[in-house]
Amino acid sequence: DIISVYPVGNELGGIYLGPNTHNNNIGGTDPTLPNIISGNLGDGILIEYSDYNNLSYNEIGGSANDRVIPNQGNGVTIVNGTGNLVGGPGKGNTIEGNQGKGVALLSGLGNSILANSISGNLFGISLTDGANANQPAPVLAKAEALGAQGVKISGSISAKPFSNYVVELFANEVAGGIVHDRLVMYQGQTLIG
Repeated sequence: DIISVYPVGNELGGIYLGPNTHNNNIGGTDPTLPNIISGNLGDGILIEYSDYNNLSYNEIGGSANDRVIPNQGNGVTIVNGTGNLVGGPGKGNTIEGNQGKGVALLSGLGNSILANSISGNLFGISLTDGANANQPAPVLAKAEALGAQGVKISGSISAKPFSNYVVELFANEVAGGIVHDRLVMYQGQTLIG
């Protein structure tokens, strides 16, 4: 509803981009006025055989008053899509509390999931076999506080030779010694390659 108290979702998914629906923008240009895509019985957004779409400034599973009204499926699902962008520096989505995965990339190539706040879902980001050429997530081994110099993070990535990769870093808020997984904050990215 308009004040985000009661879920008024769709019986299936929230937004569907099917075959031959390319180059769409879902979201806006103002982060203070997000689309609220929540309370649906399926996925929040399903992109299927659709390419080069941009998703920015959406609250997927969230609500205007910070009350989580989950989608019953995944927050975002991409099936056989190419070149889709979920978020982006300065254009991230909040994908939280969905009953399925935050983002499920089932198949396709060249899809980017960047600068989003993804938390409280069954799983954060899931790439099935074959999706994005089977690129595994990086493995972070250690975070070391360096005082005024920031934080040093070490880890490894399985990479193809002569390729560039973007690795993003996030932080959870800690209050009273408790890590709050719902408050995941994008910290920045680094280019490896």
